[in-house]
Amino acid sequence: MNLFTFLRSYILYLYYWHTIKPVGGDNKKPSRFSGFCIVSGLFFIGLMGIWVMIYNMFPEHTSSFYDWLAKIFGRTETHKGTINVGFFLLMTLLTTLSSYLVCCFRIPFEKIPERLQNYHFLSEFSRYKVLAPFFLPLLVFFISVLFS
Repeated sequence: MNLFTFLRSYILYLYYWHTIKPVGGDNKKPSRFSGFCIVSGLFFIGLMGIWVMIYNMFPEHTSSFYDWLAKIFGRTETHKGTINVGFFLLMTLLTTLSSYLVCCFRIPFEKIPERLQNYHFLSEFSRYKVLAPFFLPLLVFFISVLFS
């Protein structure tokens, strides 16, 4: 079993079950956008954790890249402080592209259950399997913040 194939199948598992059973639960019609947003959020948290780890390892290079993005796209003030618009746009583009490549590229939605049946672990629904991947990026993010 190839590790990357299993990881893609696991992310497809998240996408499929968050589409079939949306977070609100009242909607009877599946919403592919709901599953796509959940997977994009998972990728966004993971990318932010990776960015903080890279920033801690190479602060002079990453801060110059961050300043370069701020110079091109500018910054905006919010109630929480200043946001680098270029960095936010870059992260949003990367997470949306990653989510599309994993969830929608060359695999029709109707064939996802068939693909999940190839793995006994992913063949049936479990709340623990759906919630578990959200804690790994958060763990990486918190560990990288602790060591910063």
